[in-house]
Amino acid sequence: MITLKNVQVSFHEQQILRDVSYVFEDHLFYLITARNGAGKTTLLNTIANLVPYNGDITFRLKSDDFFYIPHDYQFIPHMTGMDYYNLYWSLWESKADLTEIITALKINDFINKKISEYSLGMRQLFVLGLYLVSDTQLWMMDELNNGLDNENLNVLLEQLRIAKKAQRTILFVTHQTDDVSRLADIVVDLTGGTLHERMA
Repeated sequence: MITLKNVQVSFHEQQILRDVSYVFEDHLFYLITARNGAGKTTLLNTIANLVPYNGDITFRLKSDDFFYIPHDYQFIPHMTGMDYYNLYWSLWESKADLTEIITALKINDFINKKISEYSLGMRQLFVLGLYLVSDTQLWMMDELNNGLDNENLNVLLEQLRIAKKAQRTILFVTHQTDDVSRLADIVVDLTGGTLHERMA
C-alpha cells in the first residue's frame, strides 16, 4: 500500500502536483493516464523519492520490494543488457531465471549488445526484463508501451497479465491507453495536478 497525503511538487514556481491525496492498494493494477507534460513521470519520481516534495508518502513495503525505472533513465551506454541483468539480479538478490526471462521477451538477438545500439523498442523490452529480474512486489512503470510495434506490445501485455495473476501491485503510467486499459483494475486520471479515479 502507498498512501499520499497532501503531496505537492513545484518546479520553477510552477505547481505540478497539487495537494494530491490518494491510496494505492496492494495487488491491484493501476493505469495512470494524462496528456504529455501533465506530471505523470513526476508523480512516479515523487513516490520513488527522486524529487523534493511537500506532504506525506508512506509505504507498507520495504524499500527493496519495489522497482522503478524512469522513461528517461540514462543507462551506461557501453554496458550490455546482459551486464545490467546480471548486476540487478545480484543487487536485488533475485531468484528469477535470466534465461527464462530472455526467452520470454524474445530478446536473445540483442541482449548482449551495448545499450547504445538499442532502438526504442529494444530498450523498452530490455527495461521490461529488468522488472522481471527484480522480482519485486510493486512495479512502477513509466510509458513502457511507448515505441512498441504490435508484436512487442503483445509481449509486454502477456508479461503484465502474468504479473497481475501473481498479484503484483502495478502503477502503469501512459498516455496511450487502448491496449493496457484492458488489464487495469482502476484507472486514475492526472489532470490539473490532482488524481481522479474511475473504474476500468
